[in-house]
Amino acid sequence: AETTIEITTVPTFPPHAAVLEDVLQGGEKAKARLRKAIGEGQLGPAYSEDAVVTTAAPDELVWPCALYIDGFEHAKHDSAIGFWLHNIILDRRHLLAFLMLSELCGCGCRGWCTVWAIWNMVAWSVCWLRQGRHPELREQDRAWRAADTVWEAVAGRRLGFKAMILFLKCDLKEVACSLGFPACGGNTNPC
Repeated sequence: AETTIEITTVPTFPPHAAVLEDVLQGGEKAKARLRKAIGEGQLGPAYSEDAVVTTAAPDELVWPCALYIDGFEHAKHDSAIGFWLHNIILDRRHLLAFLMLSELCGCGCRGWCTVWAIWNMVAWSVCWLRQGRHPELREQDRAWRAADTVWEAVAGRRLGFKAMILFLKCDLKEVACSLGFPACGGNTNPC
């Protein structure tokens, strides 16, 4: 049997762009809310003991975020998987990407080949957030495209803050499918 490879472009909103938007729009009030939450110990040891927090400069804020994955109905005959970034302090959610279930890979991987591309983009962006800098290159260390002039102009510059993923939220179906873990109903992984 001949294997067919189909490439589909999926619009995405990288996490570093989402947090940057929050920080710029929130201004000093948003920063004050974060400082208050840190001062009152509201974020717990998962935040305060993380390396990105413990190694941050004294004046450098680290924004706690969460990733949220869920399926939703889209149109009458199809569903989608959505990937969101949640700014915990500001309670703002950003849709990072969504994948139509009808467009997921059909090679027997349960769609993991397609979902991996989204996780690759998220990991790339979060690595730069943890460093507190604009990405120097596109994901997978590819060069900037002609359309990426804005990104290329700020490549490598400091963001003025850092951010981290404090937790991941999803239901059991997304743990098995979107995160690539075994289903919980099998003999080796009973519920």
